[in-house]
Order: sequence, then C-alpha cells, then structure tokens
Amino acid sequence: RLAESGDEPITRRAHAAYCLVLAEEVGSADSGVEPSDWLDRCDREHANFQAALDWLCRTNEAQWGLRLGAALFQFWERREYFSEGRDWLGKLLSLPGAQARDKVRARAVFSAGVLAGAQKDFGVADAYFTESLEINRETDDKWAAAVSLNALAVTALDREDIAAARSLSEQNLEVWRELGDKAAVGRSLSNLASVVKEQGDYALARSLYEEALTAFREIGDATSAARVLNKQGDVAREQGDRAQAQELGLKETTFANPHGLDEAGQQVQSPVRSAAACGVEHSHSLQRVVRVGRHYDTEPGHRVGHVGGDALGEIGHPFTPDPRSDDVNCFWKATKSATAGAATVTNPSGYSSGSPMPSRAETSW
Repeated sequence: RLAESGDEPITRRAHAAYCLVLAEEVGSADSGVEPSDWLDRCDREHANFQAALDWLCRTNEAQWGLRLGAALFQFWERREYFSEGRDWLGKLLSLPGAQARDKVRARAVFSAGVLAGAQKDFGVADAYFTESLEINRETDDKWAAAVSLNALAVTALDREDIAAARSLSEQNLEVWRELGDKAAVGRSLSNLASVVKEQGDYALARSLYEEALTAFREIGDATSAARVLNKQGDVAREQGDRAQAQELGLKETTFANPHGLDEAGQQVQSPVRSAAACGVEHSHSLQRVVRVGRHYDTEPGHRVGHVGGDALGEIGHPFTPDPRSDDVNCFWKATKSATAGAATVTNPSGYSSGSPMPSRAETSW
C-alpha cells in the first residue's frame, strides 16, 4: 500500500532519519539518557533498525548506513548480537558509496572489528582495526588513532603475541600523553603494566601500576584506582609476597565502588577476594557477607550473590549463585565452603572481564 501511494521513498527516508537520531543522539554519552535505558529502547526498536538498515543498503545510502551501523554497534555488542552486527556492517562497508577513507568509515570499520573480536575472529578484527588506525592517521584524528591502537593491542594479546601487544601499548601511551588525557594515560599505563607482567617483568609492571594509580588519584577516579590496586595485588601474589598482596587487597576495599557496584556489592567482593587469595583467616569476610544478607532485601541480595560469585571465580573457586534465592545465604554457604582452607590460589589465566585490559570498545569514540 505504501509503495502504491508513491510516498515510499520519502517515508522510508524519514523512518531511517528517525532511527539515526535515536541511535546517535539518544545513545550519546552527553544525552542524559542512562545506557541501560538506551539499550532497552533499542530492544523495542530492533525491528525498526533492521528495516532502516535494509533500506539504506538497498538504496546505497552509504553515509547514513555507516553512521547508523557505528551508532548501533554497542547495542549489538552489549546484547551479543555479534553475527547480526557483523552482517550489517559488512554489507554497509562494501557499498559503492562507502569507500571514501573518512571518519565515518573509520568508525564503522572499528565497530566491525570489535564485533569480530568478540567472536574470537582475531585475524579479521586485526585487519579492521589496522584500517581504522590508517584512516585516523590520514585524517589526523589522534584521539581516534589512540583508540584504534588500544584495540590492536588487545587483539595482539588475544593472539598471544605479547611482543606486538607491548609495542602497540607503548605507542598508545605515547599518543595519550601527547593529547594530555590523564584518564586515558592512566588506563594506558595499567594496560602496558599488564602486558609487561605477562613478560615476567614484575619490577616494571609494579612501576607502571604505581604511575597509573597516581594518575587516577589525581583526577579522583576511585573506581579505576581500586582496579589498579587489585592488579598490583596480583603481581605481589605471583611473586609470592602474600603480605603485600593482603595489604593491597585491604587498600582496594577502602576505595569507593571498585566495579560500579552498590554498597552491598562493595562490601562483599574485595574482602572475599583479598582474604581468600591471600590465604588468611576468612571469618571477617564471611561475617561481612552475613551482615549484607541481613541488611539488604531481595534484589541487592541477588546482586551480591553474582558479585561474590565473580570474586570467587577470580580466585579460582567459580560459583554460580542460585537466582531463586531471596538473600545471600547461597553465596555465604558457597563462600564458607570454597574458602575453608584456601591456602593456595590458582590465578585465572588470560584477560577476562575482570582484567585491567579494557575491551576493544571500552574507549571507543
């Protein structure tokens, strides 16, 4: 019926414009909209986005298509629509009108790389990130180039090419220092420290972590500072310095909201990890879990269970809390069982979500 009216092109274009505004402006960091609310809105508009992308591809509206694809990649990533996102971006990037090496293509290529990396297709991800870096350098966009360098470093680490990861991380740090972004410098220092730790250079790793910690303290970023303290504790444990590891674990506990958690989550994660990982007396950690369970109602109780489960996983005692529980009793029992004599710890290998190495998209533009 729409096609018969002759208004389809105008209507489709207006519909695509609506989707583009929703994805770009409502989803931007300065829109005032909470990320969770934006993701929920994207869930509701999912079919509309697909229809708009289909029309943009069929009509070779490359610029709008690339912009929409780049704006939606965090939705695809967060909701784990990796294959869908890669399919759309692949179609858009191959359009005749999408070949100009400009910032729009650079963002879309970077987005495709993030999704490829999420599916462990590291060769393809590396090619995409390399193209985005080349374009960003050609357009003299140093900020975006630094983001691309970070993504390449993470991918090199995923490929277990530690030498490449170090070189790329060093380049990344140099660019951020030049740009004067203290938060980015702190993250880059922490990332480089994690790489050199993999090479066994603990002295340099400690020095870089300390410099990162200073940077985060100067800008008042308690969350990132707490994460660095946690990784400093990992270095100490790997060197067999349990006293230093315990001290750092207790320091981490004093920092606010180390993983963006509410008070309940904060009270559980750091004490359990630091106490169990250091092989010290666990009673104070267990008592704190019990107090949290008594004080908070059902929803925070569930969060505490998941947070605590993550903490146990990090110290080598994976646990999946019962989602049906009304409080943290299930976690308390698992903690009591898992830490009853955990004098030794198996540190998880690789770089998980708890690692200081950010995801490829963490500092995306």
